[in-house]
Formats: sequence, structure tokens, C-alpha cells
Amino acid sequence: MANLRKAVHYSPMLVFQLVDVTRRTFQTQRYCFLGSVDDWIEIGKPGKLSTLVKRYVKHLGQDSYVELW
Repeated sequence: MANLRKAVHYSPMLVFQLVDVTRRTFQTQRYCFLGSVDDWIEIGKPGKLSTLVKRYVKHLGQDSYVELW
């Protein structure tokens, strides 16, 4: 297991950043690999975490991920 942990590397691809503590709203960001960008970009509008998770997590590992803007 220790060797596996050393060999496998993960990179975050999707984050939900808290933007309003009082209202508990989050902004979804995805990592963009456009050469000139290579940075986090905001996708969609801020909202409740449960709503955003349902909307965006299904795109991880799918071709539709690159179409999220």
C-alpha cells in the first residue's frame, strides 16, 4: 500500500469555493488546461453546495467536463 501511495498522484479538477459564509453559497471552479490559461476558471453561478455537486460532479472523468464554462 505504501508503494501504491507513492506511485499514484491525484490532482484536483473541481472545487467548490465558499463565497458567502452567512448564506453558505459556493462558487464552482474547474481546472482549465488551455495552455495559455492552465488555471482555475469559474463555472456557472454561485449556489447551494448540494445543488452544485449534483450539477457538476457527474462531469468528472467525462468529455463533458471540458465543455463546462
